[in-house]
Amino acid sequence: MTGRNRIEIESTGKIKLLVFSFYLLVFSSFNISAQSIELTLNQTIEIATAGSLQAFKAKNLYLSSYWEFRSFKASRLPTISFQFSPMQYTNSITQRYDYGENIPEFAYASPKTSSTLVDLDI
Repeated sequence: MTGRNRIEIESTGKIKLLVFSFYLLVFSSFNISAQSIELTLNQTIEIATAGSLQAFKAKNLYLSSYWEFRSFKASRLPTISFQFSPMQYTNSITQRYDYGENIPEFAYASPKTSSTLVDLDI
């Protein structure tokens, strides 16, 4: 073995040692950070159902049905409504016929109206 081959073998051995220690360091840090927890069967089922798509669909279907029923119940309740117009005023000229004098006459008409409407639906 010449001196040159010996240097190459030693440098590749150092590189292999360096790579091996790097892998050892990386994979050992994964083992240190991993923690084990103990779960009961009920906790496991609760975690699984909280994240499942089927549970999400069922929850939204339940909420949709719930609000549909609440809307139905609200529509069946009696209602009362008020409509009120405090004052309506119009100014117009109307034509009347005077039969005594046999002539048409024009008069200003200023009707004032007020109305109230109460509606009770049972």
